Amino acid sequence: MRPRSYDIVWVRGTTEQIKFGFKAGDDAIPADDVRFTAYNKGGKSLAFRLTLENNMGVSVDSAPDGRYLFSPTAEQTRSLTQTKADGVPQNTYEIELRNGASERVYVLGTIDAIGGINDDESDAS
Repeated sequence: MRPRSYDIVWVRGTTEQIKFGFKAGDDAIPADDVRFTAYNKGGKSLAFRLTLENNMGVSVDSAPDGRYLFSPTAEQTRSLTQTKADGVPQNTYEIELRNGASERVYVLGTIDAIGGINDDESDAS
């Protein structure tokens, strides 16, 4: 089975969450770990990784639906390469489910990283 393709737009420096569900028929696909791995510069280097194992940015949103919530930090989205004026996203990602010795990529796509760095300073100068 070919992975599904879904493209994401993230404003750099924000913490917008995304949800994905993984089912086979009516049943959630079993997983010991779920990984969201983002690469920048056209897939040449790791930008960041979120994982269910170790509670690092992935949480179960609905177990019966196989739905997971992916929650990047502001620092992680800031690490994405900003999309240039040509509009071509410079970042890619994949979502992999692991169950025992089985590892499979179910979703992949591009990340259009827009905006500057989203200033988090609370003190206006």
